[in-house]
Amino acid sequence: MSRIFGLHRSLILISLVLASTLAWAGETEPKLLKECPNGKLYQVGQQKLMLLTGTPYQMGYAHGTLMKDEVQSMTKRVLAFCRISDLAREKNLFAGSIEEAYRRTAPFIPKRYQQEMAGLAKASGVSLRDVRFANIFPALFHCSGFAMFGKATKDGQLLHGRVLDYMTQLGLQENAVTIIAKPKGYNAFVNVSYSGFIGSVTGMNEKQIAIGEMGGRGEGQWDGVPMPMLFRMVLEEADTLNEAVEVFKNTPRTCEYYYVISDGKIPDARGLHCTPEEVLVLEPGEKNPQLSEVIDDVVAFSGPDRLKALMKRIRAEYGKITPAKAIRLMDRPVCMESNLHNALFAPETLELWVAHAISPAEPKYIACWQKYEHYDMGKLMKLMPKPQPVVISGVVPATVVRPIRPANDPEMAERLKTFEVKPEAFKWTMAPMRKAGNLQVYSLKFPSPVVSPDPENNTVHCEYFPALGKGKKTSIIVLHGMDGTFLLERLICRTLASNGVNALLLKMPYYGERRPANKSAHYSLTNPKTLAFAVTQTVKDTRRAARWLASRPETDSSRIGLVGISLGGLIGSLTTSVDGGFPRVALIVAGGNIAQIITNPSRETRGLRKGLADQGITAEALVGMLMPIEPLNFASRLRQASVLMLNATSDNVIPPACSIELQKASNAQIFWYDANHYTMLKYLPIALTKVLAYFKEDKWD
Repeated sequence: MSRIFGLHRSLILISLVLASTLAWAGETEPKLLKECPNGKLYQVGQQKLMLLTGTPYQMGYAHGTLMKDEVQSMTKRVLAFCRISDLAREKNLFAGSIEEAYRRTAPFIPKRYQQEMAGLAKASGVSLRDVRFANIFPALFHCSGFAMFGKATKDGQLLHGRVLDYMTQLGLQENAVTIIAKPKGYNAFVNVSYSGFIGSVTGMNEKQIAIGEMGGRGEGQWDGVPMPMLFRMVLEEADTLNEAVEVFKNTPRTCEYYYVISDGKIPDARGLHCTPEEVLVLEPGEKNPQLSEVIDDVVAFSGPDRLKALMKRIRAEYGKITPAKAIRLMDRPVCMESNLHNALFAPETLELWVAHAISPAEPKYIACWQKYEHYDMGKLMKLMPKPQPVVISGVVPATVVRPIRPANDPEMAERLKTFEVKPEAFKWTMAPMRKAGNLQVYSLKFPSPVVSPDPENNTVHCEYFPALGKGKKTSIIVLHGMDGTFLLERLICRTLASNGVNALLLKMPYYGERRPANKSAHYSLTNPKTLAFAVTQTVKDTRRAARWLASRPETDSSRIGLVGISLGGLIGSLTTSVDGGFPRVALIVAGGNIAQIITNPSRETRGLRKGLADQGITAEALVGMLMPIEPLNFASRLRQASVLMLNATSDNVIPPACSIELQKASNAQIFWYDANHYTMLKYLPIALTKVLAYFKEDKWD
C-alpha cells in the first residue's frame, strides 16, 4: 500500500524457474456479452475481459460504448473520493490537487492518449474534463507490487507476479476489467485494469515484456508523463528489456515510483527506482542500501515485515516453485488488507492468472482469497475485432467527367470559361470520423482543382454522411453559411442520411481545416478580390465533389443535388447555374445581387464594407468587380433545374428583394417564413421536412 495511507511499500523482483505446463488452473471459456466496432466485451468466470483495437479515438470510443454505465460509475466514484472523503481531506487531496496534477501533466501526455480519452468521453457520456481527471487518479495514489523470474522455480521459465494493494473500500473492484489492446502502430498488450482508465499499472505486452509498479514519495511533482501513461508507453513501445528501461530513462517522470520489468525472451528482469531526477537500475541479486537482504535472482524493495514474510516463503520453496506456489507467495501478509488485485504473468508463453477483490461486506474479500482466472493472451488475440479501416483511399479517374453544360449565348459561354476545370484524375482519402446516432461519419479529403497561395486551402475537406442500407441512392452536397460552425449543416446532413439520402458537407475555401493560421476566420469576405477568388474556387471544388460522389458505388449519379445555406445558398445557385448537371437544388435564406447584400447594413458584411470604404471602392465599382461571380448573371441557366427556395420575410442579412430577384430569374418555387435571418431557426423542423421531401420525390427529370 502507498505511503500516502501510512502503510509499508514493497516491490519484489525474484528469479523463478518453471518447466511444467501452465494449464494447472484450467481455463474458463470467454462468453461474448456485447461487441461494437473495434471492441468486444466477454465474461470470463466472474471477471470481465475487453478486447480493443484500432486508432486511439476508436479504442476509446469502443471502451466507452462497451462499458458506458461502468465508466460513468467509476468516474463519479473516483472524483467524489478525491473531493469529499475524509482521507482526501486529511491529505489535502480535495483542494484542487487533481486539477493541478492534470494541468501540469497535460503538456507531457502523448497526443494519442488525449485522443483515446476524447473517444472514451464521447461514447460514455462522461465529460472530457472528468475523464481526464479520473485518469490522473492512479498517479495521485501510489500502488504496490512484485515480480518473479529465474532459478528459484522448478525448471527455469520466467514468472512475474504483481500485487496491487489499493483502496478496496472505494469499490474499484466492482468495475474491474482485464483489457487486451492492439493500438494501431504499437505493441499489443494486456492490462489488468478498471473501466474508464486508459493507463496501466499491471501489464504484459506481446513482445513478452511484463511490468509491475509501486508508489513512493514525491506527491506534487507533476511535471512529467503521468505514471499510468508512462507505464503504458513502455508496454506499447518496448520490444526488449533494455528498450523498456530506456523508455523510463528518456521520458519526463513524475513523483517517486518503483518498477519491476521482466523479459521472457531472455529470461531476465530489472528493478527500477525512478524519481523525476534519476533512474536507478538494479539487477537480480544486486545489493542496495535500501535492501535488508538479497537472494540470488531476487531484487526486492519492501517494508521490513512484508519483505521478511516473502523471503521466508521463497527460501522454503526455492528451486521448486510452480505457478501454483508462486501465486501463494502473494497471500497475506505479503499482500495487505487492501489487496485489490493480484496477477501472475508467464511472459514466455504470454499467459497470466488474475484475481480481483470482491465486496468488502464479504468475508475474505481481498484478491488473494479469490479464484484466479487463466488468460492465454496469444489465444485471445485471435478473438480481436477487425479494426475499421483507418484510411480508405482511391482515385477518381479522368473518365468520370462532369463537363459544363454548353451555352448557346456567346456572352454566357464566355462567362462560363472562368469555371472550367481540366478533366483530370485525382486522389482522395477517407477515414472514420465520428458516430452520429447509428450513422458513421467520415472525413473526406481531396486536392482542390485551384491552387491558392495558402497550402492549407488547397485541400478540400468534407464530412461524408452515407445513408444506411444497400443500393444506389440520391446524394446531396451541402454548402454552409458564413459563420463556419457547421452545426446546422451537420444537422441537415444527418437528417438526409437518416432518411436514405447520402449527404456530403463541403467546407468552403478558408473555412474549417482550410483556414491558414495567419488568416482571419472571415478572410474570404474581407476584400472583393478574395471573395471572387474564393467563390470561384468553391464552384470548382463543388463540381469536383460531384465527380467523387458519381464514382461511389452507393450513389445514383443521375440524382446528385445541392443544398446551400446563406452564403452557401448564393454559391449553390451559382454552382448549379454554371454546372448545368444538378437536377435539384434547395437554397435556404439565399438570394442574388451580391453587391446589394454586401452594402446592406448587416453585421455579417461590415468587415467587407469597411474594406471597400478604406480602398475607396464605390457601389458601382463593386458591381463590376463581382460580375464574374454574380448568381443573377447566370440565373437563366437555373431554369434547367428544379429550384426550391426557403426565405425569411424580414431577413436582415439577405434582403428579401435579393431573394425575389433570384427567384424570378430562376423560376424557383419559393416559400416565405415570418422570421429574420436567424429566427428562421424556429422553422427548422418544417424546413427540414420540406427539404427532405423535395429530394426524396420520385421525379428527378
